[in-house]
Amino acid sequence: MDDLWQAPDVGVEIGVFVREDRIPRRELWQAALEALDLPVEVTTDVDAVRGVQSFRFDGDDVHVQVDLVRRGDEEDWKELRSLLGRRRSRTLGDVDAFVVYRFSSSTDEMACASAACAGLVAAAGGVLWDLAGDEVLTGRAAIALTRQVVGEAQRSNAEEHPLRSTEARALWAHSLIPMIEAETGERVRVEGWTLTIGEVGWLARVISFAVTGSPARRVQPWATVAPLHVGHPHVPWPMHLTVGAGQLPSVASVLVPPDPGPEQEMALDVIARRIRDQALPHLARYPDLEAVALAFDATLADDSMPRTHTLEAVAATSVLLGRDDEARRRYAELVEVIDAEDRTHRRPGDWVDQMRDRAVAMVGLLPADRDAAVRRLAATAAANARDASIPPPVLP
Repeated sequence: MDDLWQAPDVGVEIGVFVREDRIPRRELWQAALEALDLPVEVTTDVDAVRGVQSFRFDGDDVHVQVDLVRRGDEEDWKELRSLLGRRRSRTLGDVDAFVVYRFSSSTDEMACASAACAGLVAAAGGVLWDLAGDEVLTGRAAIALTRQVVGEAQRSNAEEHPLRSTEARALWAHSLIPMIEAETGERVRVEGWTLTIGEVGWLARVISFAVTGSPARRVQPWATVAPLHVGHPHVPWPMHLTVGAGQLPSVASVLVPPDPGPEQEMALDVIARRIRDQALPHLARYPDLEAVALAFDATLADDSMPRTHTLEAVAATSVLLGRDDEARRRYAELVEVIDAEDRTHRRPGDWVDQMRDRAVAMVGLLPADRDAAVRRLAATAAANARDASIPPPVLP
């Protein structure tokens, strides 16, 4: 069976060195882009720590992962300056933050990330660093690079007609959503490439779509039961949901022609049948936390899966099921597993250290203060829903 969805490759990076207190709010950021005549709309503010920033480009919604490294993050800041080199570091001036965008090979994401950086250069006097090309640019040079990237993305969209989220939403509304709502009796909400079925709580039932090929019009649906209380705030969704509770890819991609007609209808019908016959029964197998807990337990016995991820998932789910002693034992085991790992090539404060910190905190809370433990999991669920661009959870 083909792998139809993998977490996005976010290996391409571009960012701006800037003073943190000069990072503009959305309105000023947008004004800078308009003054530069860049056809990108900033629709959300940048998260002060990490997350996903949203844009509109060529009439389509685009979401780009963003992070912020502060001078106070000594190890990360030192590594940044080391990569930059002493000579170039001296040209930065009195900066104390690096806003960095990470994106896949999507030309839309590249255009929006580049435009956001140009806006920071113009509005906040920042210095752009294109890590892929290892170029450090200021002022007009940074803006010229952005105009080139944005222009290439517009030409690509005009010539290749890839399937983009705006067109996809219209197609789904015509074919998929009525079928899913009729089959499940629940409302379906759409955001980007994700369909969310029913109310979101500790779990979300979602169908995502990967789009591949050249031009990018081959659609691959993926059904996921998403346990949002499992914490991986540094890892983009849905990677942090790949443990337990399973995903179900379709067997092969389906080419959706750009022009309305019998061939397009046939392709949409194939996708609809696949979702009805495969995805929905799969999602129905995990109706509640008890079913998810059994899936996590089975995953824990599978040595091919990362044990740290699974232990945190088992522990967090145990808290919500009222199994506080089991949860505390699993969190303590997670700390032991992390401490036993080789840390030679890991940076202090990375996602593994963050996972360890969460586990230590939960060991300290359980079983005496389970209310505080549940509140921590609720905060994680809310953050994961936001990063996944799905409706916020309604928690008990």
